[in-house]
Parts: sequence; C-alpha cells; structure tokens
Amino acid sequence: MIDIVDKSLVKLKTHPDNGEMYFNIITNSYIHKEKIPDHQIQKKLHLTSSTYFRYKKNAIALMGIILWGYILPSLREAWLLGPDDARVAEVQSDPGVLAEVRVS
Repeated sequence: MIDIVDKSLVKLKTHPDNGEMYFNIITNSYIHKEKIPDHQIQKKLHLTSSTYFRYKKNAIALMGIILWGYILPSLREAWLLGPDDARVAEVQSDPGVLAEVRVS
C-alpha cells in the first residue's frame, strides 16, 4: 500500500499544473509523521488562505484521480492473480456480480 501511495505522489509531483505545490500540500498535510497545521503550511508555501485551500482541494482531487484512474488499474492484473492462477472475472449476464474463474 505504501508503494502505491509513493507512486501516486511521484505522479502528483510531476503534474504540469502546480504539481510541486500539490505534492508539498499533500505530504505536509497527510504523509509526514508530524502533521503541520494548515495555517503553517500556508505560511511555509507563501500562499494566501483562499489560494491554499483551493490548491489543497485540487491536490486531494488530483491525488484521487491518480490513485483510482492510473495507479490502481495498472495493478489490477497483479491483484487478480491468486493461488492456482485464479482470476476474478465479471459474469457477463450480470455485470455487478463477480465470480472466481479457474484459468487452465
């Protein structure tokens, strides 16, 4: 799980629109051992209050997109492989139902 978050943070940091700023906000707010209060992060990054909270909201949204849209789908195959090469597949008759299918 830590590896997934690390990969997401790297992707966030390299985002062309304020990626470095978003990375700093997320890591200071949620990742570092010692949590820094919002007003201190805001001061550290030289942002007004409204800009800081707008960036924080955008950073959280972008982190979610990176996790669910890029990182997790790429790991799907690894997660689907289990003992005896069992795979989970959607049942065609009911797309909401999952069933275990043995691959020979």
